Amino acid sequence: MTMSLGNGTVLCDIDSRGVVTVSLNRPEVNNAYNGDMLAGLHEAMDALPSLPQARVVVIRGNGRHFQAGADLQWIAGVGRKGPDANRDASRLTGEAVRRLDLLALPTVALVQGGCFGGGTGVLAACDVVIAADNALFAITEVRWGLNPSIILPQLCQAIGARNVRRYALTSERFGPQVAMQLGLVHEVCAADALQATGERVVDALLMSAPEALKAIKRRTMQVAGAVVDDALFDALVDEHASFRQRPEAAEGTASFIEKRNPSWYPGGRPALSGARQTSPRRGGSQGIHSQPLSRAFGFFATVNHKKCPRRRPRRDTGDTMVPAATIGQFSIDRIVEQQLPYIDARKFFPELTDEMLAICHRDLPPGQMTRESELVLSFHSYVVKTGRHIILVDTCCGNDKERPLRPAFHRMKKDYLPALAAAGVRPEQVDFVMCTHLHWDHVGWNTHLVDGTWRPTFPNAKYIMSKKEYEHWDGVYRSGVRDTHMQAFEDSVMPVHRANQAVLVGDDYELEKGISVEPCPGHTVGNIVINVASGGARGVITGDVMHHQIQLRFPELSTYADEDPERARITRTALIEKHADTGTLVLPAHFPAPSVGRIETAPAGGFRFVS
Repeated sequence: MTMSLGNGTVLCDIDSRGVVTVSLNRPEVNNAYNGDMLAGLHEAMDALPSLPQARVVVIRGNGRHFQAGADLQWIAGVGRKGPDANRDASRLTGEAVRRLDLLALPTVALVQGGCFGGGTGVLAACDVVIAADNALFAITEVRWGLNPSIILPQLCQAIGARNVRRYALTSERFGPQVAMQLGLVHEVCAADALQATGERVVDALLMSAPEALKAIKRRTMQVAGAVVDDALFDALVDEHASFRQRPEAAEGTASFIEKRNPSWYPGGRPALSGARQTSPRRGGSQGIHSQPLSRAFGFFATVNHKKCPRRRPRRDTGDTMVPAATIGQFSIDRIVEQQLPYIDARKFFPELTDEMLAICHRDLPPGQMTRESELVLSFHSYVVKTGRHIILVDTCCGNDKERPLRPAFHRMKKDYLPALAAAGVRPEQVDFVMCTHLHWDHVGWNTHLVDGTWRPTFPNAKYIMSKKEYEHWDGVYRSGVRDTHMQAFEDSVMPVHRANQAVLVGDDYELEKGISVEPCPGHTVGNIVINVASGGARGVITGDVMHHQIQLRFPELSTYADEDPERARITRTALIEKHADTGTLVLPAHFPAPSVGRIETAPAGGFRFVS
């Protein structure tokens, strides 16, 4: 028996065992909730007493994502109404989570894809939460000038006040492993095993005595002080409603719709920079592959594009995974391992003068450097989908790697593979891994640790490496040097070679039509860039030919990491001049967001990066 509730936004089904499955059913907007969905959830909970055979409730989301928070169109409409209407909307939302939290029956949530904002409150109100390895989470209300007060009791119980204070104040995204460490998730499994893993938990609950189970759940919440009394709940509702009508909320939601930074962000109202997005598929849902990925991942609200026909791309803001570009028929995704203030500019560029630094502080866009002149660098990969192949370019730093000389990267635990999965790519689907060079921060995810052994992360891929580059580092390794680069060569390159997955190529290598390498020595002996061409459009994945926008303003500046600084200067200058003012899309390895753009001649001298 299947019931369609809330104008079809919630589906409720019960099987012969008494397992009630409640499915959020707005996949076209990533199951963002609106008034209809909230009403449907209330209808589902109202119906449970009339189902005496009900034993377990499973909550899931139809489509690619579990739940993307609130529908921005609904939020904006409610915000324009009076105080009473806002309070009613907040009460409807808060009561849905509260009723779920106090439900006598055990509840199991199965999470795939994105779960943001109010969706995290739903998880915190459930008894058991199982997440697929492609799940991503964020408590994002504050980003839009809103207050998650009505879900704070459940979140504080689930992950603790200390963690709420971090993640609700920063809106940071986190993957399933971090969610499990925090206590928001109990178990992580492969995406294709989510249903089966849920069935195992459901079966265990069905083995439990029904009345004893209900009593234990009720008493546990009482002992833990997890039951919110009416007076506190009313106060939380009032606060939630009042924030929706404040100027910050109006500015926050407007900034989302207009694709710009909110006014409170340093640098003010200018739109964030980024490159073109992959166009939505005709007739498809507006989920991760059929709309700009930043709308599918990491934002509290989702715009209903049926009401907003203008599809302007969401800009690249340095998040875990955002769409980078389309080049003809090829699509390119950017997979971010991390972005952080990395090193003092004067140390990284030994020839940088105080005058040059002052010019860069004046001319470079916000987010490139801290006030203390620390360079902000991104560590990311690019996934190129040509229709024939899936190609991963450079694999960042990697998890569990021994990097004691670089503490920020030592034995890291990052959600790189979930971010890759969010781009629709599993490790076994990667056809080629292309290495622009073999430095430690470009080869880390070539391998992963399995039972104490480094094994290729991408089991079906061929790893494309410059023959000159490999032979150079192999010689250094054989000489007995054991610095960070050689640690990486040992744990991230040699295992691939031993597995017969490495392909050593010459300077004229072409992987397929439109994907070719070009030698650009200097940073390393065998450093290459990847040229991409399709349908008359061109792009270049530049690796470490240049590390930062400072080198566009002053191309003569080489880094302390360049093996041959003078050769690197010549190569870099030639590459910049070759592609400047041509419309070629440039995809560097370490530019912080926006990481993808075009090079133009700057009126004040040098060049600039324009997205």
